[in-house]
Amino acid sequence: TSILGPRFRGTVWDRLGYYLQVTTWYVAGDRNFAFSYPEYRRNSKLQRGQRSFEVTEGYMSINTGPLHLQFGRERFLWGRGYNEKLIVSENASAMDYARIDATLGKVRYTFIHSWLLGQEKLVRNPYAGSLESLIDSKYLAAHRIELSVPRKFSWGLGELIVYSRRFIDLAYLNPVNFYKTIETEFHNRDNALVTTDLAVYLSPNIELFGSFLLDDIEIGKIGSDYFGNKFAYNVGFNYIEPAGIEDTDLAFEYTKIDPYVYTHQIPENNYTNDQINIGHPLGPNSESLWLRGSYRPNHRLRLSFEAERQRHGDNIYDARGNLIKNVGGDVLFGKREFDANDVPFLDGILTKSYRLVLRGVYEFVNEWFIDFQYEYRYRKNASLGRTSKDQLLFFQLRVDL
Repeated sequence: TSILGPRFRGTVWDRLGYYLQVTTWYVAGDRNFAFSYPEYRRNSKLQRGQRSFEVTEGYMSINTGPLHLQFGRERFLWGRGYNEKLIVSENASAMDYARIDATLGKVRYTFIHSWLLGQEKLVRNPYAGSLESLIDSKYLAAHRIELSVPRKFSWGLGELIVYSRRFIDLAYLNPVNFYKTIETEFHNRDNALVTTDLAVYLSPNIELFGSFLLDDIEIGKIGSDYFGNKFAYNVGFNYIEPAGIEDTDLAFEYTKIDPYVYTHQIPENNYTNDQINIGHPLGPNSESLWLRGSYRPNHRLRLSFEAERQRHGDNIYDARGNLIKNVGGDVLFGKREFDANDVPFLDGILTKSYRLVLRGVYEFVNEWFIDFQYEYRYRKNASLGRTSKDQLLFFQLRVDL
């Protein structure tokens, strides 16, 4: 892989901020292996067989003290964790959005309305004789309130909704609203999610954290395998200088995602951007155990080692790729009328994956960096008895001016 591109950022009059980054990527080697990484999997040009693609992010922001406005194209992250975010992660492509942040003391309120890419349909142009790409209108609206007490805790409560097949809805463009009840009044067409997350600082060195996502719930069937109880959560800790070892930290994270989480009975309203999951990259019907240790020998060198075990229950397909058993293991396939109502966790084709990652960042001159990564992957399909092994070696020269 080769990466090249400029980045510009700055402020004007201490109120107006700007940012622009244009990056060109070129992928050599095994494209199928490259698709296991979000940077490559989410790009449509690679999906169509090309080897190079460009990524552009940029925004303008206005800061007026307690009120912050931002318009542009960028990634934003919601949820706690040091591995992958459960609510909004880096998995999908950058989103175009308008954002409002309002801060009053220890409380901050955030509202975002984002424009997403819906499902692509290829339609033949009768005049040109070629295929044209038609993409449904799709949007994500989200708001969140966060209470932070320095060195004590930070707690957030949020709500997100994905809607499509119509123009921008004023009810979801309203920063002060409750999406879950509005969605019901709109005849249950949209995909509403409620989230909460918490970080507790037991000491200056120890942080406990967790995130919880509620996609849907049937109170009378909590504790059963009923498909309509769709929960996801992660819990973990970050321990700085464990046992008094200087310049080190240790982080642990466990994630569980129930079947059908992020999905919707209307395919256009799945929790995706350009058919890629906006939430955790593992997707529904999955769990993960992750551990990372980091060490900084000096101010110019940072090293880290990661180990992760993942388990995922995938849907079952026939030899032609037709879905024959839906176990809620794919974000693109929601519950159909004839699918089973009870779905045990990790049902379907069970795949176990193990990752070992060694990373290093060396700043050999001020603002000049060498990034290094070695990754080993082992995958075992427990249902079919198949295994695979992959190795990745990555080097990058990076300049921040």
